[in-house]
Amino acid sequence: MSYEIAQNLLTTAAEFIALAGLTGIITHAIWSQHQHFMTTYCPLIAPYQPEVQEAIAPIPDHPQTTVEQASEPTDASTHDHPEIDLNALDPTILRKLCTQYEITWKHCRGKGKHATKSMMVYQLQQRLTA
Repeated sequence: MSYEIAQNLLTTAAEFIALAGLTGIITHAIWSQHQHFMTTYCPLIAPYQPEVQEAIAPIPDHPQTTVEQASEPTDASTHDHPEIDLNALDPTILRKLCTQYEITWKHCRGKGKHATKSMMVYQLQQRLTA
């Protein structure tokens, strides 16, 4: 009689483990498909981030443009931006800048590997000079 109880217990445990494993596989497949869809078609929306705004704030000695100056057509070569030393910025601020300029930095090297600091600096420089 104890042999039958042990056999039933082992059978029940094996069925439970098989069912849990199958459920895990299905859940993982659905989650992976959802993550791929979200990263491909639903970009992150960056909320207002004061540290990013401080990093790209105009230089205090730089003259502010007025509405009249902004309405006048300007040549692209005369349009000057405040210089930002991107290499001196923290990687978290660089990530926020990349998000603000719609540059992909998450999972860009495959398997959850994010962009390196030099990759983000290069992409931001390309975007700012264009």
